[in-house]
Amino acid sequence: MKLVCYARKNDEVPFLEYMAKYELLDSDSDKERERKAKHILHIKDVLIYLYQHKGSYNLPMTEQYKGREIGILKIKEGKTLVRIGFYTILEEKIILLGVFDKPNKYGNKAKGKGVNKMIQEALDTFEVYKDDHMKNLKSVPIPFDL
Repeated sequence: MKLVCYARKNDEVPFLEYMAKYELLDSDSDKERERKAKHILHIKDVLIYLYQHKGSYNLPMTEQYKGREIGILKIKEGKTLVRIGFYTILEEKIILLGVFDKPNKYGNKAKGKGVNKMIQEALDTFEVYKDDHMKNLKSVPIPFDL
């Protein structure tokens, strides 16, 4: 089984674009470097867990949306809820489609509608990425070893 990232025709990789925000910079304070390293390790650990379970949609930290063959990997990072869209091809590959940050608290009813709309838009985008991947089969390896 392989764990790979979906790549667009123009070689952009949504998962890696998201992960770039955790890149350690010379200008980062020690505390910021520690925070970024902690987030990277946590995301890596969750991806290893998904990999070990062959991309199953039936794990406690995953959810498969009705009518879609897309799983969402749920990761809590402090006040942020990181959501990684993926799909699995017959226990052969797990393709990471993209990532979005979901607000931790919905707040009032109006904010809840906004969050639900954001989730729906992300799912629609992941569906487009999945369709594109199935046509072009373009992907890149994840940037760390499992």
